Amino acid sequence: MCIREELCERCGACWAECPRGAIERREEGGQERYRVTPALCDLCRTEARGPRCRAACPVVGCLVEVRGPT
Repeated sequence: MCIREELCERCGACWAECPRGAIERREEGGQERYRVTPALCDLCRTEARGPRCRAACPVVGCLVEVRGPT
């Protein structure tokens, strides 16, 4: 998963919902920022509804799947 910074409202819903701790929350320039650590994210493969962070996010299109080389 990848968080599109230009769409993120910095509400923290994705961070709170991630079961693997793959979303990092940090302060930058007086503003909270969220970033996905790809090595920890498994796209919630065991969840019937897919990634929990994307389901929790109030902004459509803010969290997108990123596919790396296979």
